[in-house]
Amino acid sequence: MNKTPGTAEAGPAKMPGISPEMRTELVRELQKQLFDQLGAGIKNTAQETENELFDAMEQARDNESRLDYMESIASFRERRQELVNGFLGRHLDNFNAYFSGHAAHKTEPEEASGEQHGKPSLALLQKDEQEENLLINTMASRLSRQYSLELVVMRRRLAHLAGAGYDDEILSPLCPDSVAMTLQHVMREMAVSPGLKSFFYVQFERHVMQGLQQVYANLGEFFQTRGILPGLSVDDIVAEMSAAQRAKQEAAQMADAHATAEDEPLGAEEHGQQGRKGGHGLRPGASGAGTGQHQAEGAQAGQGAGDAALGNTPFQQQIEHQISEINQLLGSYRNTLGVVLPSGSRMLDSFAPPGASKNYSQQQVMQALQSMQRQRAQESVRDEQDTDAFKQSMYQTLAAATGNAKDFRIEGSQSNLIDLVGMLFDFVKEEKRLADDHKSVLIHLQNLYCQVALRDASFFHNTRHPAHLLLNRMVQAGSQYQGESEQQRLADTIEETVKQALVEYQHDDQVFERLLGQFDQQVAALQQRVEKRERRAVDAAKGREKLIFARKHARGFVDVCIKRHHPPEIIRAFLQAAWTDVLVFYFLRTGPASAQWQDKAKIAEELAWSCTPLDEQQRQEFMARKELIMSGVQQALEQLGCYSDVEIQRLIKDIQICQKAVQAQQHEVVEKLSNTLASSMSEADEKELQAVEKIDESALDEKVRELVNKLKHVRFGTWFEFREPPHRLKLAWFSPTTQRYMFVDSAGQGSYIKNWKELIELLQLGEAKIVEQVEATPFFERALHAIQRTLKQFAGSYISEIRDSKPARPLSQV
Repeated sequence: MNKTPGTAEAGPAKMPGISPEMRTELVRELQKQLFDQLGAGIKNTAQETENELFDAMEQARDNESRLDYMESIASFRERRQELVNGFLGRHLDNFNAYFSGHAAHKTEPEEASGEQHGKPSLALLQKDEQEENLLINTMASRLSRQYSLELVVMRRRLAHLAGAGYDDEILSPLCPDSVAMTLQHVMREMAVSPGLKSFFYVQFERHVMQGLQQVYANLGEFFQTRGILPGLSVDDIVAEMSAAQRAKQEAAQMADAHATAEDEPLGAEEHGQQGRKGGHGLRPGASGAGTGQHQAEGAQAGQGAGDAALGNTPFQQQIEHQISEINQLLGSYRNTLGVVLPSGSRMLDSFAPPGASKNYSQQQVMQALQSMQRQRAQESVRDEQDTDAFKQSMYQTLAAATGNAKDFRIEGSQSNLIDLVGMLFDFVKEEKRLADDHKSVLIHLQNLYCQVALRDASFFHNTRHPAHLLLNRMVQAGSQYQGESEQQRLADTIEETVKQALVEYQHDDQVFERLLGQFDQQVAALQQRVEKRERRAVDAAKGREKLIFARKHARGFVDVCIKRHHPPEIIRAFLQAAWTDVLVFYFLRTGPASAQWQDKAKIAEELAWSCTPLDEQQRQEFMARKELIMSGVQQALEQLGCYSDVEIQRLIKDIQICQKAVQAQQHEVVEKLSNTLASSMSEADEKELQAVEKIDESALDEKVRELVNKLKHVRFGTWFEFREPPHRLKLAWFSPTTQRYMFVDSAGQGSYIKNWKELIELLQLGEAKIVEQVEATPFFERALHAIQRTLKQFAGSYISEIRDSKPARPLSQV
């Protein structure tokens, strides 16, 4: 009889030596063993999925993600039991179908198995479906590989017990693929979102799929003791597979030999052997060509590695070209435009003696700079100094050490370098976010950077030069940390660094490298303090938000109980006050998915139900649980620790009186009773809870909706600028429960909280704005770019402005 894939070879057959009743009992026993494990696993999966969603919500990096997680939690709670029951029910149907001989062949949900013209259409699979199939296949194949041989033995024994043979091994209800695909079917039918699926699948593999290992471990003993193919073992399967493999190889060899005899003509054997022998070599000339090509590629790779090691990257080549152009512009500027540089300081040539025709040597210039360095090292680096005073002092120092100083000037190319360094430090003074204390200290590095430039002008475009890096890092740090305590610490660090540089530099760039390492360490320590302070601020806000969320969750559950059962006033007030505190307590302590919270929620439901008219059967149910319910109430109230034993006992007595009076229809007795346990929530807490509301975007105008949508996509870490008081603040956290945004300053202090309405209003009025892009280009590169652009402008449309000696425009306005 031919078998059709996915169908039974015959109906259920009798097992030799086992009656139909015994067979039914064995199937029932196997079903219990399997579904006890699956039931526990799927319930743990649901609980852990909800916990993971809570954790993900708290760790989300933007407010849109937090809102999405919050909505996912609410949606999951509504469908959680349906998902659990759906999985167990669906797999039970598969189990029963297998043992009835009518299991259906279906390896994928219908939605994912579209076909076109008789061929599978992969194009019909959306990206989410492909990822889901990959998850399912991965979790199933991992277990299948681990128990590959054991599963073969198990499937044979199951088929023997079922009395039906199936070609498709996936139909076995104990097969990992079958269990995983059951969940996939249910997920598709319930239209679970892709994001929620990912969370659920991860926990499913952990609690259900890995739980199957225990089932497989017990199956051998189960089948052995019940006489179901007791002699079949893994060794038998291995022997069968080896024999099948040998037979397959022999058949293949015979087929090859037959094909060779038919295909090769007589006398061609030698030629064929030579051809086969030569088949492993290269074609004539291929070796040389290939070798030459590989050598050329290797040379290019080596050249590229050398360029990278020397700092000759495309970015650095661009800066090098920029420096060359700046040098040409400065030369042209000196000859045609006047004495005042675009940055506002004077050119070095303007301090030279009139009519000087001789040039100082580079050694003389360097000696003068070193003399000035030694003098500055003995003075305070907090003293005011500007570029003009520095250049004038250079000529004075040179004149003091030179006879006939009126005949000497600094050569043009050296003047260009010194003027470029001067413009660089003019730009330091105009850095908006840099504190004045930092600027007054950093300006004293001008001397050292002139020496570095005269020795090696490539340091301008060599972004890895330690002097280049050090100035970038100090300006960046000074601009980043605006808090009072951080500014003071940073000012001390910058002052110490500059002082050490003035004392120690002797044309040795390793001094900058060592100072850079020290500075980075101190800034890293400062950053750690700021981050720690910010984490404390965020944790405090999260704790407050979690409390509000717990209250909202508990109050919502209590309101549902009251609405469902309509209990008397004493029960209503008790549930809304003291018992809400109990639910909040367990929410914060163990989480809403915990057995403890679920137990307290059940007590709330039963209290509301017990104080409504009950029929005879319901009264018996209540009497059976009454003692347990009231004991639970007493223990929970005692654990809160805010009520005395007398208050608790009096309240319990009143509840019991209410329960009896309601059943006896003694309405006047019920009306006289009242709740005596107050809530821990203050009036301010109550107002805060009432103020929690979800944004109703349909009620907003178009401009406000645009702002709301923009805020949804703002990531944590985004900077905002507020006009009153003037401040630049970073968005550190958003509460989807209270719709509040918490900001911290650059010191990590988190004392700025705005609800969504306040923030929207500030954005509308222009009192606040989002900083779309935080400046990422290092200071050195920004300064060079501004200098180049300014020189180009002054070489063109601003020539008349320079010739009239009007004050130059600040670089910050260029």
